[in-house]
Amino acid sequence: MSATIIAVILIFTLIILNKMFIIVTMRENVIKERLGKYKDTLKPGFHFMIPFVDNAAYRQELREQVIDVPSQSCITSDNIQVDVDGLIYIKVVNSYKASYGIANYRNGAVNLAQTTMRSEIGKMKLDSTFSERDSLNEKIVKEIDVASDPWGIKVLRYEIKNIEPSKTIAETMEKQMEAERQKRAEITLSSGEKQSRINVSEGERQQAINLSEGDKQKRINEADGRAKEISLLASATAKGIEGFFL
Repeated sequence: MSATIIAVILIFTLIILNKMFIIVTMRENVIKERLGKYKDTLKPGFHFMIPFVDNAAYRQELREQVIDVPSQSCITSDNIQVDVDGLIYIKVVNSYKASYGIANYRNGAVNLAQTTMRSEIGKMKLDSTFSERDSLNEKIVKEIDVASDPWGIKVLRYEIKNIEPSKTIAETMEKQMEAERQKRAEITLSSGEKQSRINVSEGERQQAINLSEGDKQKRINEADGRAKEISLLASATAKGIEGFFL
């Protein structure tokens, strides 16, 4: 038997052996098809396959997956255009549905996230999109999770990365913020000046009261002194007259 024939037999044998067995890792499920039809979902471990009859048609990742949702333009309820991007976290919970329910569940999840985002942003005013980001994330997760159930995936969470208004709106907002900061500074300065005037006025008022009280006390003391002087003089005069007659 020639070396060429032996080499062909060995190669064919290796191919057969490779087709007969499959190892499924802990992080995945494998969809087995027999003659083109679904046969079984292979769990982690060692499995036997019938060569040229059975086929590992799909391998589904079971770990949590993070998918970047590209930036897109949305219009708020007050007709302001904003660019929004985010991250969507999903996990395959049914390998059969993930294989046969949709051609590409990752692309489907991204498209669904973008559609839901545009819809939810359209219900909110610009200010609300910043202040109610957590609530917006929860609404998006709820809507996507319901719509993606036939695909065999579970939407764990959605996180908005950036909400950026158009350049014109951003400049307008910056001017408004600057005007608000200037207004607060003027109010603070005015309040300080007002308090200063109040303090000065209170000081002057208290000084006037103190001067008045001092002057009043001075007059009282002087009157008391004169009264005592008159009393002593009268007493001395009375004693002099009394001695003269004695």
